[in-house]
Amino acid sequence: MEATHLLLGRPWKFDKHTLHDRHTNKFSFHFHGKKITLAPRSYQEINRDLNKMKEKREKEKEKKKNKGKLPPSVTCP
Repeated sequence: MEATHLLLGRPWKFDKHTLHDRHTNKFSFHFHGKKITLAPRSYQEINRDLNKMKEKREKEKEKKKNKGKLPPSVTCP
């Protein structure tokens, strides 16, 4: 299953009279009177997003790890 199936509905390729350009791997269709073109993302965009997701997961993991611990500046009497 691809993200486009979730966004546009499963038989979107056939219901929207979609054109697929196999050379550029772009899909084009008309939606509410506007031409929509779906293009694949570049490797740089994918890599950037994967790095952001990795950083976010590491921050969340660190937050869970430190949850319940007192900060170093706080001491108990």
